[in-house]
Amino acid sequence: MTLPESTVFPPAALRSHQINGAKPESWSSQTIASGVTQLTTLFALQRELVRSSAAWLAGVPYWDAKEQLARHILADARAAEAVLQRLHELKASGVEHQQVAGVQALGHDLACAPHGDAWLRAHYRVVKPALIAELTSFLQRSDPVMDAPTHDVIRHVRAVWQTQVSWFVEFTPSYSAWEYADDETANWESRVKAVMALVSLDAADFYPRDARLSPGERSADFEGIARVRRDKTCRLANDTGFPREGATFEQKRFLVFYNHTQEMQFAESLGEILYETVEMPWAFHLDLARHLADEVRHAGMGVERLRQLGVELTEIPMQTQHYKFRTNMSAMERFCLMTLVMEATAFERKRANVELFESHGDEVSLLYETYDIRDEMLHTNLGHVWVPILLRVYHDARSVKALTEHCRGLIAQVITTYPANAANMVRR
Repeated sequence: MTLPESTVFPPAALRSHQINGAKPESWSSQTIASGVTQLTTLFALQRELVRSSAAWLAGVPYWDAKEQLARHILADARAAEAVLQRLHELKASGVEHQQVAGVQALGHDLACAPHGDAWLRAHYRVVKPALIAELTSFLQRSDPVMDAPTHDVIRHVRAVWQTQVSWFVEFTPSYSAWEYADDETANWESRVKAVMALVSLDAADFYPRDARLSPGERSADFEGIARVRRDKTCRLANDTGFPREGATFEQKRFLVFYNHTQEMQFAESLGEILYETVEMPWAFHLDLARHLADEVRHAGMGVERLRQLGVELTEIPMQTQHYKFRTNMSAMERFCLMTLVMEATAFERKRANVELFESHGDEVSLLYETYDIRDEMLHTNLGHVWVPILLRVYHDARSVKALTEHCRGLIAQVITTYPANAANMVRR
């Protein structure tokens, strides 16, 4: 190619700059390595927040807060997965297995609130807003042109957290009042705010040791897992007084959807598993987040169907003893029991429910129960995938079959004495 004689090369504007190292006055950006380090820290932090939020599903007393919290856990897990995928695109292999100094300690400290009110307020008023600010700073440090894929991911994570923070601004429990006033949780919020002020994704020391909570500032008894809670307007009962099988269609239908409302206990046990299995791969926690959210959705479905039939949540007895029974098992036994025993053996009963609803022309109940069966198929498959891996990770020599039979024996004990001794049948 021959340039016209009138063409000046390079253009005068280009010649006016020092070609090597020239950059716009407003331009600044971090290196790829620095960005990867910060994204790795962000992913590790997201994972810890998913774990601690899952643990607090049991300790938060408000039903409607539990429903939202489950959605947030799943949204946060999926957002973390998006960050991980971007890290893999940047050729940062194995980051899901890395321990980032200070991140697990921060997650533990933030989880050690004295009660559910304090945890909720600090989580949504302090922790998430502070992290939103960190993501905004990351965007300012990162090149918007060549690192646009990272910007897309970070904006998505930020939008997820902004939606959650906005929800809590307007939140008031629907079924009961707050158990503690704002001034009664102010000390915990203030301490968490001081901690979060020192946390930075681009700091060499992510969570300085001198900023960490002292044992006296943390709850001595981890309330998230230790005690399952319900709204004070709910009536707790080990024995509902209901028959195991209804005599009429209306009674049978009521029992089906009443039992669905009690799936909140199932979700809370999954949250406990998610928190306790820090050694397991990230993919397991991602699957558990989905499983947990599904079970809360099933409980909400039970509440909604009973409401459609004229029965409110506060009119029915709530059970928590099954959660307590499962806490006496190891996380591995608990997961095996729940997926390969309880869910795997429920299909015959659930399909009978579908036939019952179909024969009576109950389209709503039919649809709800059919969706439930599809979800349970997914959950049972998770058991087949992850129980063998749990056995290997926790160095248990039993076969999947042997562990399943052991868990089947545990649930048989509970059924034999159901329900009075359900919380006391298994001791560590």
